[in-house]
Order: sequence, then C-alpha cells, then structure tokens
Amino acid sequence: MSVKRTIIVILIVLVVIGAGAGFFLWRGKAQAIEDVLPQGALFYVKFSDVDNNFSAIKSTAFWQSMQTARWDHLLEKSGFSQHQKDLLKSIGEKIADPSTAAVLKEFFGQEFALAFYPPATDPGEIAILPEEDMYGFVRKMFSNVLLVTRARGKGIFVDFLARFLRYDTKLQPETEDVEGYTLHYVTLPGTNLRIGFVNIHDLLVIGIDEHILEQSVRTSRREIPAFSSDAHLRRSRERAMVPSEFDGYWNMAEISAYTDQYLGALVSRMEEEIRDTAAPQEEDSPERDERDERDEGQGEGNTRQNVESIKAWLTERTRLAAGLDVLGVSGRWDDMLALKFDLYFDRDKVNPQKSATYSCPAATNATLAFIPADAIVYQWNNCLDLKASWDEIKQEVAAAHAGVEDAVTPINALETVLDMNIKEDVLPAFGDEMGGYLKDVRVGTLFPVPEFLFFIKIGDEAKTKELLTRFEDRFLEHVRQEEYNGIPIGYVVSPAGGDIELAYCILDKYLLFSLSRPVIKGVIDTYQNRAPSLAASDAYKAVHLADHPQSRAIQFIRIDEAAAALQNILTWAKTRQAAQDAQKEAFQKGSAQRLADVVKEMGSQKQEFEETKKRIAALNDEIEKLESQQVDAAMQHAEVQQSQEKIQALEAGIADARARQKELEEIRRGYDRYLVERKNREEIEANVVSPLLKSFMSLRSWGVRTTLETGAFESNVFLKVE
Repeated sequence: MSVKRTIIVILIVLVVIGAGAGFFLWRGKAQAIEDVLPQGALFYVKFSDVDNNFSAIKSTAFWQSMQTARWDHLLEKSGFSQHQKDLLKSIGEKIADPSTAAVLKEFFGQEFALAFYPPATDPGEIAILPEEDMYGFVRKMFSNVLLVTRARGKGIFVDFLARFLRYDTKLQPETEDVEGYTLHYVTLPGTNLRIGFVNIHDLLVIGIDEHILEQSVRTSRREIPAFSSDAHLRRSRERAMVPSEFDGYWNMAEISAYTDQYLGALVSRMEEEIRDTAAPQEEDSPERDERDERDEGQGEGNTRQNVESIKAWLTERTRLAAGLDVLGVSGRWDDMLALKFDLYFDRDKVNPQKSATYSCPAATNATLAFIPADAIVYQWNNCLDLKASWDEIKQEVAAAHAGVEDAVTPINALETVLDMNIKEDVLPAFGDEMGGYLKDVRVGTLFPVPEFLFFIKIGDEAKTKELLTRFEDRFLEHVRQEEYNGIPIGYVVSPAGGDIELAYCILDKYLLFSLSRPVIKGVIDTYQNRAPSLAASDAYKAVHLADHPQSRAIQFIRIDEAAAALQNILTWAKTRQAAQDAQKEAFQKGSAQRLADVVKEMGSQKQEFEETKKRIAALNDEIEKLESQQVDAAMQHAEVQQSQEKIQALEAGIADARARQKELEEIRRGYDRYLVERKNREEIEANVVSPLLKSFMSLRSWGVRTTLETGAFESNVFLKVE
C-alpha cells in the first residue's frame, strides 16, 4: 500500500470513528429537564445534586440533634383525630423505612423538578361540586402537575407506589403509545385518581392526567415550545444565584388571578346557600321550635361572617398583590446555605398607597456605626413611610365609624390625650429608617427583661426635641438626666425595679430608646470607637452582610446565642413553674384534708340524723301509747318538736357539707387534670423543645440583605451552620 493510500485509509477511519463518537455522545447526552416540560407553568422548582446535598445536611450537628426529638409526643398531644394521627404516623414510618428511603434515593438522588400548570377545572365547578366527587375535583385541580426526575433506577415506580401505599396486590399499569414512547397509567384502588408516567431518555416524567404527559412527550420532540424558552423562567434566572443547586419561580400574577376566581366562586356558593336558607320553606310554620330557629339563625350568622371575612381578605390580598409579577428563587449549599429571592413587579400597577415601598432606593446603613459586636439580633430598614401608614390607619378608622353620629374615634381620643396633632406634630419628627437590636435577656429578676434598643431616624430635629419635651412634661414624672461622654441621656426609673429604666437619647441623627441605661451607654461607646461594632465581627462578615455597602433592609441573628437565651428563659420559667407546682401541691394537700374532714363531718351528721329519726319514731310510739291510756304526753311532744328542729338543722348541715364536698372534689379533679397537663408539658419540653433548642444552638449566623434593583426586590439569605 502506498503512502498516499495509507493516509486516505487513516483519514476515512478517523472520520468514521469521529462520526461514531459524535453519534454516541449525541445519544448519550443527558436530556435537560426543562426540555421535557411545556411552557406556561404557574409554579416551578428544581433541585440538583440532591443526594450529595442531603448527605451534607445529614452530617450537620443540627440534623443530628433534630433526630433526637420525639415528634410522636407532639403528635399524640395534638388536636388531630385518632384517624389523622394514625395516618400521619403511617406516612412517617413509610418515609423512614430503609427500603422506601433507598427507592426515594434512586428516584430523586440526582435532580428532580416539579411544575404546576393552570388547573383543568373551571372555577365555577367548586360551586356545584358534590361531596362524593371530591376525588374527581382533586384530579382536575392537579391534572396539570408534572414531576420530572433523573431517576437512577427505571421500571420500579409502580412497585414503589404499591409499597408506599401498602396495596396487597401489585398494581397493573395500562399502557399507551404516543410518538414512539410508552405511557404507563395506574388507577389507585378505591379512587378515580389515575397516575401516569413515561420514560423520556434518562428522565422519568410523572403526572395525573394523560393530556399533560402527552404534552411532555411532544415537548421532548420539539413539536411544542419547551419550558427552557419560557419567558417567566428566563426572567427568574436573569438574576439567579450562580452557581445554584436549587431554582424556581412563582408566577404571582397568574396565581393571584386563579385564587381570586376560585375563592370568588366559593363566596358565590356560600351566598347562594345563605339566600336559600333565608327563603321561606313550605314545611315552615309559626309553630316551629324556637330553639331550631335560634340555631339556624346562629348558623346563618356564622356563614355570613365567614363570607364577609373571605371577601375582606380577598380585597386586601388583591390590593397588596397588585403589580406583583414573578418571584424567582435560587440557592445552593456549600460552606453554608445561601438563598436568593427576586420579586419582579410592575411599578405602574402597584397600589399607589405602597408607591414608596416600590421606589425606595438602597442606602448606606449608618446605624452599624453604633451597634455593638455582641448583638444577637439586629434589624434595620430604610423605607419607613409613616405618612402612608398613618393615612391607611385613618381610612380604616373612618370606615369603622362610618355613619355613626358624633363618634369619638380612637384617633381623636389619642390626639386629645397627647394634646397634639399626629400628622403635623408627630410624623414630621421622624425619618425613613427604623430598627433595633437585642443584646441579651436578663432572667435574674422577677421576670425576664430583654436588653434591647430601638432606634428611628430623625426627620426634623427641632420637632423631635419639641416632641420629647412635651412627652416628658405630660407623661414622664421624675425624668432624670445624665451626660455620658458628651451625650445627654434621659431616663425614668421603673417602679417595678429590677434595673428597668426607660432610657433615651439622640445619637447622630437617630432617636434611641431602651429599657436599660447600660445598653444606651454601650451604643455610645461603640459609636465613639471605644468598643467593637457588629459590622466588624466575624459572625456578621460570615453571612456576607458586609459585602455590600448599600441596602434597603438588613436582618441578622446569632441563632446559637438566641437559642441559648431562649433556653435561659425556659429554665427561668421552669423554676417559676416549680414554685407554682409546689404551691398547688400544698393547696391540694390542704384541700384533701378539708375534704376528708367534710366527709367525716357529714358522716357524723348523717349518723346523728338517722338516730334522731329513730328517736322521733320511738317518741311517737310512746305518745300513742300514753294517749291511749289517757296519760299526759306533753313532755314527749316537746321532745319530738326539739328533735324535728334538730332534723332540720342536720339536713341543712348535711346539704352544706355536701356542697363543700362537691366543691372540694372539683378542686381535686382540677388538680388531677393539672397533673396530666403538667406531665404532657414536661414530656413535650423534654422530648421536643429541649432537643429543638439544642439543634438551633448548632446553627451559627443568619443574615438577610434586601435591596431594590431595576424593577425587582432582591433578598439574599445566608445561614452559617456548624
């Protein structure tokens, strides 16, 4: 073979190998979940790398501590019926079963997604829905839901379903071919719910209705547009966290519209029932039982009240939801849990009363300069709109007092007490920033005292000082003044003692309030750089709150220290409760002795009563004998009279003793009930509350930063876990 022919053969072989490799890679390429989902989902969420993330979560101290909690105790003490308790317990056992867990891992260990499309039922159906067709309504409501998973194991879905639902017989699926794919359907025994599934490449697609499954198949064949090009999905991912192992969105505008439709149909049905109830019936008569009339009237009144409540809620919800579009969510788990929420809105459609909320820009948080490093809870926002809030309050008050002549509204009464106009004298004094922090909770006193500080930005300093002066003169007696490092502090000692003081000062451009003068002084020290600030602390930096100089709102919690503070409060409460238990026990012992004395006394009275009755009977016999013999029986008659009076006194005494016995027995039964409640409380505290607090002590810092960026609220959430 010549060199030339050799080269040609080699080239042909390389081409064939390349083509084969290309074909293999094309066939072996993983199908994207978004490519088998049709467009138009109302709700969508996808989880990736589930197995590894779940393993990482299970390795945390938080998860390990949570496993020690006895949730069955909480379930047993709940208000659920026994059937509901058994059902929930059964579901928990099924999920905890190792074989079920293994199958779930096969199904969901890689990635899975859930998409909820507009329901196939008409909202009006809820108004004519018969109770016996509930399964049909559920099927219609959830007919357009798709679950897609990159399952490691295939062909075991039916067996898993049968095992999980504990059917004695194997479920026999029906099959149907669509575009070269086999669709499997299983009807759950005793219902008309029909679950379908299909394998598309390496994806398992599960749904209730055959229509949505066929849509998925046709989407995978590119016969209809795929979800990957959905406008809402793309918009939600414009600002999503990168990289992310969790993402999704909530179409708030469309979901809100559907909510209005279905609840509106429900209200219409309830109003129709009210009209039908109020309409005269042939069987009604003037002689109808008054109690039935009263009961029917109460039922109608409750229904009307429910209708009006739903209507009011719908009105308020519609008002608040106006202009909201899509809520995008993304997140990941690496050295901490990180979540990102992006709420898109249409500024032209939002409620005008909330316009400030949707236009307030991010700003530099100057309050961090005076928040001490040992704060365990801290919150700040810069979009306080007191005028808008006050206008809303006035509108609600006016609506509540509409049509009432010479009505004295709470606003008028408040302004009279304050001797000032709130809109003109109070609101201008304050600006648009507000917040506070919690340092600790003192439990060494008669009651827990939080060491917290509240601050609000000053709007008009002159009005603020005037307001403080008028407040001191009118409401605060014995106001004391102290100057600390050049900053005047006003304070009032509480009559309750325990180092409780209403303390306040003006620092920089903020008005500060606290129940502790030392807290105020700690803030001043921090501001004047004599103590470290929260912004410089490792815990604050760990949750990335210091990475961005400007925000609209900040929330920060040292979860472990907050849980420790709650534990201290719980310990204090247990000590107080133990003292109350001792008092109740002592009272019960006294009541038990009094009950024994009453029973003994009543027994003596009953014995004397019977003896007196016998004496009266004997006297009557004696009187009859004497009188038959013509002998004077006056002495016997007198003794009978005395004995009858004694009988009456004994009857009154026995009745009184019986009443005291009844009262004391009720005290005993009440104490018995209290013992049961105490035992339940102690069991829940020991088996649920304490393990839960211990779990939270393994969490470190929680931080949330919110801002406004080009038509969207952006919130970043970080959780540092041990």
